[in-house]
Amino acid sequence: DEQTARQRVDETVRQLSTRAERLISIGCLASQDDPSIGMEVQSIPMDIYSNTFANDYQVLPKNLKSIIQHLQKNDYTAANQEFETILKSIRSPKNIGNSDMRNMEGITLHNMAVVNLLAGKYDVALPLFQDAVRIKKAFLGYDHPEVAVSLDETGIQLFAQEQFQQALQVFEEALTIRIKTYGPDHPKVALVLNNVACCKFQMKNPHLA
Repeated sequence: DEQTARQRVDETVRQLSTRAERLISIGCLASQDDPSIGMEVQSIPMDIYSNTFANDYQVLPKNLKSIIQHLQKNDYTAANQEFETILKSIRSPKNIGNSDMRNMEGITLHNMAVVNLLAGKYDVALPLFQDAVRIKKAFLGYDHPEVAVSLDETGIQLFAQEQFQQALQVFEEALTIRIKTYGPDHPKVALVLNNVACCKFQMKNPHLA
């Protein structure tokens, strides 16, 4: 049976449930791949697609423990409420001009978007990913690997909505960053190349959308 773009994306997510690009980093200002970038802060990678969490879970602040507990119970509404509280704190007047908080804002928005994806709220997730890209670019730089992570997710959601031209542009931007960061032969580059090829295929064969 022919599948829609959304169905193909959902099936891919199920098949690639432990894919590194879908790791959420809570409280992390640098990517898991390159911890030398950014400030030295506690990095808590979580693969919420396979329900595996960091070994140092017990040292997490209370609100982050609470988020993990909600995710383990598939209570995405409660997890998002916790993220909203964190976001409100980050955006408080006392943090105006604090670049560290702006970096955290971009990462928090990305995390919120992924949780909304898990909840099936695709229309909510896409603008959150786009906001994450915008903020990360402003405070990490346009070619930072963290920007590429959010660009990838943005492109996937655009593809799922059958906005193939826009998805292609986003994936090509992510590809440029990946090549600059990892070199042309890295597996992360291959993943984005595959996404680019999928967009081009769909644009040439719209009857398969």
